[in-house]
Amino acid sequence: MANQLISTQRQGSRLLDGAQVGGGNRPPRISIDNGRFTLFVPGGKTIPLGMSMDIVIVGKNPHMSKLYWGPPGPNGQRIFDRNNPKPPACWSDNGVAPSAGASEPQNPTCSGCPQNVWGSAINALGKQVKACEDFKKFSCVVKGQPGIYLFEVKAGSFRNWNAFTGMLAMQKLEGEGEPDLIDVVIRVSFVGTGVLGFEPVAFTSGDPELTRQALDVSDDTTKMIVNAIDRPAQAVLPMAEHRAAEARGMPAQAPMPPPVQAQAPFILSGQAPAGPLFPQQPPVMPTQGQKATPEAELPKSRGRPRKVEQPQTQPPAPQPQQVQGIQAPADGLPGGITDRLASLFPKTAGSAS
Repeated sequence: MANQLISTQRQGSRLLDGAQVGGGNRPPRISIDNGRFTLFVPGGKTIPLGMSMDIVIVGKNPHMSKLYWGPPGPNGQRIFDRNNPKPPACWSDNGVAPSAGASEPQNPTCSGCPQNVWGSAINALGKQVKACEDFKKFSCVVKGQPGIYLFEVKAGSFRNWNAFTGMLAMQKLEGEGEPDLIDVVIRVSFVGTGVLGFEPVAFTSGDPELTRQALDVSDDTTKMIVNAIDRPAQAVLPMAEHRAAEARGMPAQAPMPPPVQAQAPFILSGQAPAGPLFPQQPPVMPTQGQKATPEAELPKSRGRPRKVEQPQTQPPAPQPQQVQGIQAPADGLPGGITDRLASLFPKTAGSAS
């Protein structure tokens, strides 16, 4: 029987591992606006797909992505407004802190951000939600279409996605091994307003062209599509401190690193013994029938006192300074992503809408 798992021909870690879920130039992507799937390809073209689509997942961002549009409006949580498009106030694809490209970072880290807690916003249905949205980014190929696209699984579809990936993780094929996400064609459809359902409909290996597309995607291309190259911002202050500084009429300052406490030197004296290296000996008590020798009768040593040989010890390893805020590498985000991705798509792909 022919091998049905093309994941055995792919280098790198399994895509299914860690796939469950708990700004800048936008790459080619799949939109779910208005309850329809639409491909956005380079050059501003769009390709309508309808109510369902068949895709193959070829890569993922290992981190949970975050998106905060800004303070909520009168009708609840603020979301993207197509009639008045604005970039998000804060976002992150690095799993640690606001992106270096975020215009209004809300907190030094995502884990401690007040926008990242339940109840920080109320949605249009009156339910408590997080003001900062969670979603997972994948790169995929679409059956019948050239190129590689960004596919996002948002919070409303987490339960269905986890059920699908959990089911796939339990499968074993006799003589073939364990299937990965890249091995199956996934049919994605709408099962509610903005809620997606996932169903495996075929093995990728059954379609030679789809197999070729899936295996030709490089790790570098996937990193650009899902923005795994995102870098955290450095020296970020909480928004509350920024507002307090504005009220004082002074610019907010990045926190200074805490001072490094110098270690106290060893003191070789009776009042301050040198720690565990020179423990104090218990006093020797005279036995029964033996008198204690008066201090005046103790023999006095002549000459210089004997030099005490100290055991050699390894110097303590230097402790890194705890610097508040997130330190980013000196290099910035790579440029030219749009031009690099445009080469993946033929000139004739899609039609303008």
